[in-house]
Amino acid sequence: NNVTGASNDVPMASAFSTLSKVMVIKRLGVIYNPKEANSVIQRNELEQLGPKFGYQLVDGALKDQHAISEVVAKLIAANVDAVLLPSDSLVTANADNIIALLNQHRIPSIASIPSMVRDNKAFIGIGPDYFELGRAAGGKALAILGGTKPTDVPSTAPDRVQMTVNLTTAKAIRVVVPVQVLLISTVIQ
Repeated sequence: NNVTGASNDVPMASAFSTLSKVMVIKRLGVIYNPKEANSVIQRNELEQLGPKFGYQLVDGALKDQHAISEVVAKLIAANVDAVLLPSDSLVTANADNIIALLNQHRIPSIASIPSMVRDNKAFIGIGPDYFELGRAAGGKALAILGGTKPTDVPSTAPDRVQMTVNLTTAKAIRVVVPVQVLLISTVIQ
């Protein structure tokens, strides 16, 4: 093993502990690309966490951008309380369309990529603090440049998440964000 690094994997258990302060989720939709291994892993993690956090997972498998309306309609028909958007290249590339449909139907969107809150008007983003992630990767590089073998430098994932809230979206979809959540979040007006 000659590999090390800093992962941007979001610890979903931590994310849902925080989300439970914002909303009650009994039926969680997830829009993901079944052809992308990373998406399937995140989807499976969400399914495993369902009993712990009291939600039923509703799949929104998105095979291509032409199926966006159909997938969102399926989640609307399933009466989901929120939809999680994992870090998925197909979802990210089509975030404007997906999130616009969710917002139109007043369904809160939870993005694993915090920039979707600012750039695509997702309701809430839960993801890594990229500055801290870069700092961790830089520390590993320094250790290796200092003579430590990569096999002796453990790979790590973030131990906490960064929350970003879009207040304009919250108002549009009629979700009230508690003050204690705003205090620990990056807020976008």
